[in-house]
Amino acid sequence: MQCNSEKDDSNEVNIMPSEHNGTTSETKHADSRDVHSAEENQKSTIDPNLYLYDDDLETRPHISTFISSIANYENTIPAATDPDAKPSPPSARMGTLIGVFLPCIQNIFGVILFIRLTWVVGTAGAVCGFLIVLTCCCVTMLTAISMSAIATNGVVPAGGSYFMISRSLGPEFGGAVGMLFYTGTTLAAAMYIVGAVEIVLTYMAPWASIFGDFTKDAEAMYNNFRVYGTILLLFMGMIVFLGVKFVNKFATVALACVIFSIIAVYVGIFDNIHGNEKLYLCVLGKRVLKDIPIENCTKEDPLLFDLYCPDHKCDDYFQNHNVSRVKGIRGLASGVFYDNIWPSFLEKGQFISYGQDSVDIENLGGQSYNQIMADITTSFTLLIGIFFPSVTGIMAGSNRSGDLADAQKSIPIGTICAILTTSTVYLSSVLFFAGTVDNLLLRDKFGQSIGGKLVVANIAWPNQWVILIGSFLSTLGAGLQSLTGAPRLLQAIAKDEIIPFLAPFAKSSKRGEPVRALLLTIVICQCGILLGNVDLLAPLLSMFFLMCYGFVNLACAVQTLLRTPNWRPRFKFYHWSLSLLGLTLCISVMIMTSWYFALIAISMAIVIYKYIEYRGAEKEWGDGIRGMALTAARYSLQRLEEGPPHTKNWRPQILVLSKLNDNLIPKYRKIFSFATQLKAGKGLTICVSVIKGDHTKISNKAVDAKTTLRKYMTDEKVKGFCDVLVAQEIGEGLSSVIQTIGLGGMKPNTVIIGWPYSWRQEGRNSWKTFIQTVRTVAACHMALIVPKGINFYPESNHKIGGNIDIWWIVHDGGLLMLLPFLLKQHRTWRNCKLRIFTVAQIEDNSIQMKKDLKTFLYHLRIEADVEVVEMNNSDISAYTYERTLMMEQRNQMLRALDHHYDAIKTASKVRFADPTIEEIQNHDSHNEEKRNSIDSDGPESSETPDITSNKDESTEKADGNLKSTVKPDEFNVRRMHTAIKLNEVIVEKSQDAQLVIMNLPGPPREVRAERESNYMEFLEVLTEGLEKVLMVRGGVFRLENSAFTFETMDAPQEGNIDAESCNEIDDDKSNSDCQSMPAYMNSVLRRQFLQQMVKSLPAGVQNRLTVLKNLQLEQLSLEAEFFEEVYKLEKKYQLKYQPMFEKRKEIIVGTVDPAVESPKWKEPESLSIDGEVGDHIRESLKNTKRMPEDAKGIPDFWLTVFRNTPTLSEMVQSHDEPAMRKLTDIVIKYDNEHSYFLEFHFDKNEYFSNTVLTKQYFLKSTVDPDDPFAFEGPEIYKCKGCVINWEKKMNLTVKTIRKKQKHKERGAVRTIVKQVPTDSFFNFFNPPEVPSDKEEIDDESRQILATDFEIGHFLRARTIPKAVLYYTGDIVDDEDDEDEEEYENEEEEYDEDENEGGGPPAGGRNKTSGGNKKQSPNDCPNQ
Repeated sequence: MQCNSEKDDSNEVNIMPSEHNGTTSETKHADSRDVHSAEENQKSTIDPNLYLYDDDLETRPHISTFISSIANYENTIPAATDPDAKPSPPSARMGTLIGVFLPCIQNIFGVILFIRLTWVVGTAGAVCGFLIVLTCCCVTMLTAISMSAIATNGVVPAGGSYFMISRSLGPEFGGAVGMLFYTGTTLAAAMYIVGAVEIVLTYMAPWASIFGDFTKDAEAMYNNFRVYGTILLLFMGMIVFLGVKFVNKFATVALACVIFSIIAVYVGIFDNIHGNEKLYLCVLGKRVLKDIPIENCTKEDPLLFDLYCPDHKCDDYFQNHNVSRVKGIRGLASGVFYDNIWPSFLEKGQFISYGQDSVDIENLGGQSYNQIMADITTSFTLLIGIFFPSVTGIMAGSNRSGDLADAQKSIPIGTICAILTTSTVYLSSVLFFAGTVDNLLLRDKFGQSIGGKLVVANIAWPNQWVILIGSFLSTLGAGLQSLTGAPRLLQAIAKDEIIPFLAPFAKSSKRGEPVRALLLTIVICQCGILLGNVDLLAPLLSMFFLMCYGFVNLACAVQTLLRTPNWRPRFKFYHWSLSLLGLTLCISVMIMTSWYFALIAISMAIVIYKYIEYRGAEKEWGDGIRGMALTAARYSLQRLEEGPPHTKNWRPQILVLSKLNDNLIPKYRKIFSFATQLKAGKGLTICVSVIKGDHTKISNKAVDAKTTLRKYMTDEKVKGFCDVLVAQEIGEGLSSVIQTIGLGGMKPNTVIIGWPYSWRQEGRNSWKTFIQTVRTVAACHMALIVPKGINFYPESNHKIGGNIDIWWIVHDGGLLMLLPFLLKQHRTWRNCKLRIFTVAQIEDNSIQMKKDLKTFLYHLRIEADVEVVEMNNSDISAYTYERTLMMEQRNQMLRALDHHYDAIKTASKVRFADPTIEEIQNHDSHNEEKRNSIDSDGPESSETPDITSNKDESTEKADGNLKSTVKPDEFNVRRMHTAIKLNEVIVEKSQDAQLVIMNLPGPPREVRAERESNYMEFLEVLTEGLEKVLMVRGGVFRLENSAFTFETMDAPQEGNIDAESCNEIDDDKSNSDCQSMPAYMNSVLRRQFLQQMVKSLPAGVQNRLTVLKNLQLEQLSLEAEFFEEVYKLEKKYQLKYQPMFEKRKEIIVGTVDPAVESPKWKEPESLSIDGEVGDHIRESLKNTKRMPEDAKGIPDFWLTVFRNTPTLSEMVQSHDEPAMRKLTDIVIKYDNEHSYFLEFHFDKNEYFSNTVLTKQYFLKSTVDPDDPFAFEGPEIYKCKGCVINWEKKMNLTVKTIRKKQKHKERGAVRTIVKQVPTDSFFNFFNPPEVPSDKEEIDDESRQILATDFEIGHFLRARTIPKAVLYYTGDIVDDEDDEDEEEYENEEEEYDEDENEGGGPPAGGRNKTSGGNKKQSPNDCPNQ
């Protein structure tokens, strides 16, 4: 390095300027020396071995520095500092015993151990009591295991469970759990205070009662607790406010009291192994008594006799039972354990007695005297809730993680050892108490039978005051710890800034104390004290602790299952199944204990979660929920890629291509509003802009543009994503975006691009980019939406009324129908009406088109007015020629100018021939080829001027030549004629519409400037005079009854033959082969073809066919006789069926309640309903109205049958249901005229006075001599309904509408009320009349009758005989689903069969006659 330095110095000397070089030169070299010297000084601080990384070390720390910062990491929450205060000495680091084990012991052992455990054991018994304690201990142990895993995964931050959960599950869960834990800790302080007051008033100083003798009035006792609890709370709050040091010192005293008290109890149990003569109970029969001195415990004693025999009328129970003395502390050697094994749960007001005999426990006399009664209703689950707070406190060690020397080691060991210790004490105490104390004394909650003494205290050695004083001090200490910890937890949550309204509580006093948080804690604690009852407080705070513990288990399970790289706990004895088991136990205990308290806690957590999600500050803590969301997103995207999406799941995923101006601001703001309105604020939307340039140079501009784009999306409430692409060419950038945007199955399928309004001014580049984008969208099988006049579109916060006009010119499968439907979901367009226009040619039947379109919309459940516009072939006007000529002249001028400009640029260089010269030479053959092609855009001009690329030719000369030689091309004239005619019609009909939606014609397939310019001109002419236009180019976007189905039609297909329709044929041979197959012909053509084919057969073959047809005729005559016999059999057996149908009616209406019967059939195995299907079924069952247990008969039987049958369910409208509920029976009756009646019997109702509604169907089963071979059996050819006597204003077949009309001259507004027909089941009884055979019947009536005949046959043959099977689901019409698919495949064939039957058969099942016979309605085969 010295050599290098010398070399550098020598170089520096060599470049030193001489004196005669001047001042400027000296200054320049002096600056150079300074820079060089600075670099040398900086490098001199770098280790010589690290010169290779000298640039990195300027921004990245050296490894030694980084490790030092990690080792010195402080995980405590810094307290508020006083600038004038002296620096505090370093805090002592605590070990496992002092820092975790003993604090957990102190917090777990609480007031419940001393004042409620004996009562829990006596009420639940030894077995159930042991299970209660074991369940609670299992919850805490499993939670401790999960907490240990979280606590050892990295450096443990101070703050305990709140910080562990929030950093594992995210701010929303963390905030919710933190608030629950804070509430639970605050209520725990209230419980400790009430418990301390109970110990003092009940067992130490009962004379201090303010409200009288509380042993006789429970409410007086609770009032005492409220008053003294409030006083004690204020005193303890003052202590916490004045000095936390006192609280910490008192904690040691309280812990010593707890440990000494427990030892005293264990010593006392073994000291009294043979019992204790100090305590005796006075027992009447089997009931325990209170307030009776043991020396007065005899039946003859005046004290007892006067109590039970006032006025010498003794209580029956007193007369029939003796009074005895029972030893209270019987000892382990007495065998009392066997008396305390089983539970003795009581309801409130029942007497405490031996056994469960109703004579002993029920208050039959109405007076309690001095017998002890249950003050609450007890159960196994309630006792779990009361006992559970005694096992809480396991977070005490983790709350002190900032003060631990090695938190990752101390927390797991200390917490688990503390739980094992306390669990052993609790479980052994259950057994020892059950084996030592008499059952009656165990169940005496307040010790009233022994003079108001504490049971545990009388077991302990050497004296009861050891337990009384120890339990009071320990309870007081636990309360102080809770009042100290809760405000600091609230302050920690507030400092995280995840709950905005808690911000004021983040501030500390000058001494660093959370005074504001302490005041709030005292207020909440006071609310708990006002409950005044430990038995009410315990289950409530159990909910909050259980929620907290459940979230700890959830956090561990989520992190373990996600297997995030950062999840590496040092504690290895955990498993996700244990965490899930702990979570399940927490939820189960919550629900079992008190479902309404559980709902309160869960509701509180949900409210806080949603509040943080909606208003809280955004925090990124690398939590597991974010990881879970990423995992779920990856899984969902992979699932979407498993196969093509089903048509029912298709929805527009929008890609908005936004153009930016020179200031990188979106040019058309309202395109974002339109995207919002189209998605109604939902769904995936991606907004992208493309900037021209080099990304490495203008990356900052891209970032700024993206920020602006995001701001516009936020302002217009577009929910989605945005991005900016930098590309060398705008067109190439747009093509790349369209091809690659999206991820997996979440790729956009619809593109919105603005109209290039300045395409004439900007020249070819403008329309080239637009047309190239249109082509790319089509090649990517995506839909395209081009809004024109976007600045006139409404804002998203406006509401408009008027019409949305859809001009359906070519079939795109229904995308034009979907767009207005989506727009009307948004409030802006909701009040608009839809009008659909379609164009009919001369050969089209416009009336039939309108009916078909109405039917189509009816099935789609879209309400719209329909109009068919007839466009007759007319001569091409002079205006059309003039517009075409102007368009082509403009193109030629632009082309000449381009070539002239190119020639000037390439002067003295190689000349290039004008491509139009070759075009003129080959024009004839080119036109011939184009006329035979399927390209709808046609060829270029038939005559073009002879323009060369001579660079010396002037622009003016070129212009003059153009005007003198150009003639309009024939195909351009035709296109212009179409555009002008369509525009005239659209402007006439839709000039005042709020929005006009129309098909966007396809772009020219040839990439030539003239063709593209003509295309843009045609679009301008097509939309002239319209303010707001939406041009749509979709694929084959089919509309189904249940979904919108999208396919692409723009991209050419690879195959040349469609096996079903032979639509695409490339060669003549294959075409002729396909057309020669009768199966691919329509019915009329097929019939004519086959008849001609038969005539061309040899005479002998024709004769054989004639004989076969004669035989067929004889067979048909016999078949007609067969059906006559079938009709007679049906009539005969219908009479036999009728008694069973009568019995069915009696059961349905409830006049007969049958005896219980077992099924006489074999039930099929039930199918599994797991997965999504099962979830859907269970959700549907939840929404189904439950039938009352005392229901009469089978309510709504026939209505349910109709609803369960797809064929019939469509007939019944929602407003029909009240009347249909009165339907009691449907009867079939035959007559002698080859007809049958359907009688609908109704109960008395408010809609009509008829009790029976009838429908008659007429059959024929003869062979028609005019068309004998069409016979297929009996046919319904006519039906007749009945008159319904409707009550006033109750007619269900009409609806009343009110319409406002405004007078044209006066401006007065009047309301017209009129009735119009509406859909109803009762239209079934008013069918169209069938005219004579010679008369014509219109197509609409034909379809109505065809459907009516089918329903009549279906009711007679299937529904009425098998009604109960339709009710129970044993019959399901599976063929309906197949019919829908067949119906879709046959949609396009209906028009071909029009000449035969007059429209598609209803349901695809009615018979159509053959030949040229004009049939009345379509006959329904009676099979």
